[in-house]
Amino acid sequence: MRNLVIIVIAVVFFSPLINAQSNRDNFAIGFSISSTLFEEIAIDKLGERYNSQFPRINFTGELTDKFSFDLALTFNVVGSIKGLVNNEFEYTALDASIRYYLFRTDAVIVPYVGFGVSYIGGASSAVNAKDVFSLNLLAGGTIWILPKFGFITQLTYKYVSPDEVSMVSHFQSSVGIAYRFGSGSSSRKRIWDK
Repeated sequence: MRNLVIIVIAVVFFSPLINAQSNRDNFAIGFSISSTLFEEIAIDKLGERYNSQFPRINFTGELTDKFSFDLALTFNVVGSIKGLVNNEFEYTALDASIRYYLFRTDAVIVPYVGFGVSYIGGASSAVNAKDVFSLNLLAGGTIWILPKFGFITQLTYKYVSPDEVSMVSHFQSSVGIAYRFGSGSSSRKRIWDK
């Protein structure tokens, strides 16, 4: 898992530099907080139904006008905060997905749907914890309040095989901020401009 984290960090931070001379904003990076809601069986398997994480870092690159790829790393630097966040285990996941944009990507509001896979660290609270893979369906969007800065949100359903003992299927929701690299779209303005 550590090697995967290093690869994701390298892609996220060095890919925009490779394309820095482009006149388009093909790459974006996001920082979010996220929360997971596990199926009820998770109480028996994992010891909890809810888990909160910060940060979730994602890197998005444009493939075509309607499609993009997204890589995301979720982990938790906060841990548990008594009375506020009571995580039984640290949720760690590496996600890869393909997004389809429902409208123009240079609009102020850009919704999308997509699918992907995740490599999820097994819950340390489970017996015989081991890492698992999931198949994902997702929906989300970005509201660009400035040409390069926006708010992002995403809801992902992660299907995990019922045979796995250290993770169950769950929803992960996230909300955060995004920054686009490049010169910025000439048609995207601030949200309050007419």
